[in-house]
Amino acid sequence: MPVVYQGACTHCRQPTRALDRAPAVYRADGTVALLPIDAARRAIRRHGFTWRQAAREGRIVRADLTVCRDCGGLHRREQVDDDEAARAARDGGEPTRLASAAPVPIALVAALAVAAASAVALDHPPALAAAAALAAMASVMVAAAFVLTRREPAYAAAALVARRTSATAHRVRALAATRRCGTCGGEHLTPIADAGDDALTRLRCPSCGQRALTLRAAGRA
Repeated sequence: MPVVYQGACTHCRQPTRALDRAPAVYRADGTVALLPIDAARRAIRRHGFTWRQAAREGRIVRADLTVCRDCGGLHRREQVDDDEAARAARDGGEPTRLASAAPVPIALVAALAVAAASAVALDHPPALAAAAALAAMASVMVAAAFVLTRREPAYAAAALVARRTSATAHRVRALAATRRCGTCGGEHLTPIADAGDDALTRLRCPSCGQRALTLRAAGRA
């Protein structure tokens, strides 16, 4: 569970409360919206997605609160949550051509079985031999289709990763901008959970901009 940090500015007296990390969604308009921790899967529907759909499309974003070591500002560093995308791929493969084609060899086996039975009934050895040979070939096809379709989730996962990589490349690039501090543009960002107590004093207050804010961990959300 995320850790809650809170404190107050000694200059403007405004309180500050923040989470060390939070789920977010990359919306269709290119903006990122934070989601409530306890109702993220319901809240995401207000942005036009289900959780699973957003995860498959690489729209679930992890927003980590960081401290800029250059200016003392608090900054959200955002990145596509690859864990959620991978989990969505594992939880259920999408239909593939291989899966939809599986009934074809099964139907072929059934038809050839009927043909073989008819050949036996008519006492027609050549027809029986031909039907048996074709039935054997079809049996191999069925066995191969069964083995491969059992692996369908893996194929679907690989296909999903390929599609996500292509479809969300621009999102990944857009979020890369959050690797720099939004206040001073510095790159020396430390996750607030790793900053230590000394680094959480004299922070830049988000309300008044003065370096007069001290934060402390106050529990879990």
